Amino acid sequence: MLTHKKPLSILAMARPLLLIVISPIYLIGSLIARDVGFRWDSRLFWWGLLTLLPAVLAANYANEYTDFQTDALTDRTPFSGGSGVLVQDVSLRRTAIWAVWFFTLMGMALAWVGFRAGALNPSAIFLWVVGTFVGIAYSLPPFKLAWRGWSEAVNAALIGLLLPLYGYAVQSGRLNWLVLIGCIPFSLLVFVFILSTNWADRDADRAVGKYTLSARLTQTHLRRLYAGSAFLGFALQPFLIGAILPKEVVLSSLPAIPFLIWAGTRYTRIHSPHPTVIALLILLPLQLAAWVIVGM
Repeated sequence: MLTHKKPLSILAMARPLLLIVISPIYLIGSLIARDVGFRWDSRLFWWGLLTLLPAVLAANYANEYTDFQTDALTDRTPFSGGSGVLVQDVSLRRTAIWAVWFFTLMGMALAWVGFRAGALNPSAIFLWVVGTFVGIAYSLPPFKLAWRGWSEAVNAALIGLLLPLYGYAVQSGRLNWLVLIGCIPFSLLVFVFILSTNWADRDADRAVGKYTLSARLTQTHLRRLYAGSAFLGFALQPFLIGAILPKEVVLSSLPAIPFLIWAGTRYTRIHSPHPTVIALLILLPLQLAAWVIVGM
């Protein structure tokens, strides 16, 4: 029987804050398609987003379901440690796994209807299937990728590469390896972001056998990995000007550099991932605005 608090708890497990971050990245992929010559179609955009969100929700609920032991041992922040719902009420764990399959089936139904209606093309469907599968396999057995050293790499690939490529494919109807290459710098910065959030959970992850890079590597190695990834995330961008990245997008990234340098000096020295989160939340709207401007 649901109390008045349980619907709010179920909503909290969906991690709405993460959905706010996901949507602009999908939008950037759509804007890339417009920039390279494809006509913007708002109908396609909304169908793609409507189909994407259930897949993201399924992945979030899967993560909540699997990580409840880790979440019970760590100090939560808005971007790490899960929602904390199952720590307070473990009886909702069954609800979480049912939500995984509910939203997976919802996404499949929307993808099918969208395909039949001509709003989703085979390339977009393919990327949706890959992303949904990997997003669930990230947390749930038998794969449990996040528990086997793949947390940071999988997140960077899903958020930084596949998500904008999906947005591009929804509008263009095709896959483009040049777009994928153009997203590599951003994916490296997503990798840095995940390093930071996983650092906050390292002790809890190690205690339950979740072997993220933060749980396995020394502080010195993690700092070098953070610095090297952040450096490449910005240093590669000028080389992609004219190939896929407009110069306006590259220039828009510059104000975020001092913030990421500051975040790097705090990484592994404080528990909170907030410095890196701030740097990414500065970078993302600036790049989004630049993509909007170049398409005008």
